[in-house]
Amino acid sequence: MPILFHTRHEAFAVAHAQGACRVDAYRAAGYKGGPKNAPKIAKLPRVAARVAELRGQWGDSVDLAPVIDAMVRLALTADVSTAAGLNAARGLLAEAAKLKMKMAEQGYGEDEYEDIPPRVSQEEWVRRYAPPLTSP
Repeated sequence: MPILFHTRHEAFAVAHAQGACRVDAYRAAGYKGGPKNAPKIAKLPRVAARVAELRGQWGDSVDLAPVIDAMVRLALTADVSTAAGLNAARGLLAEAAKLKMKMAEQGYGEDEYEDIPPRVSQEEWVRRYAPPLTSP
């Protein structure tokens, strides 16, 4: 099954397949509003199939590199021209960075992830990566 077309559905599936509960996966995917909708997303046939597929691919492995790669790939394909898409992409990149840090702390994949960039302030991040503001 290919990556889901709806980027937030894919982000939800990735987070849930990684072991996040439905509510945490719902929030990690950038959804707003009450978490009561998280079970609805999880029960969508395509989302449920994608979660099962990802869990099957990753299994119980401690190798998070495929997860990180999938999250980054998904973030790069997100529609950042909308607030929801930008929020989902930012969330995916933040979670990928956390996983990279976790891998480095535990000594996994040191060769592949030894060039983790230093932390930057929010102002520096906005200066580097935020889309330009346009006035109406």
